[in-house]
Amino acid sequence: MAATYNGAFITAHGGTAATAEAALVAAMQLDETYVNIHDVNFPAGEIRGILVSVPEPITLSLFGVGLAGAAALRRRKVKAKI
Repeated sequence: MAATYNGAFITAHGGTAATAEAALVAAMQLDETYVNIHDVNFPAGEIRGILVSVPEPITLSLFGVGLAGAAALRRRKVKAKI
């Protein structure tokens, strides 16, 4: 949604919400994003921080299970040759 982004950000990144989203995702993958949340009590910004992309735990778990399975198959093939 275009309302999600600052108008200047959309203009600087192609003029559409889709191109702004692509620029945001690309910047997150490079750890180059910063967020500043404003409200009526803190107009200069209440919550600030750098956004980084972190793999979900399930992704790492599945990767580990896959490696363990590959190691088990390799071990089984080595024992079969002996």
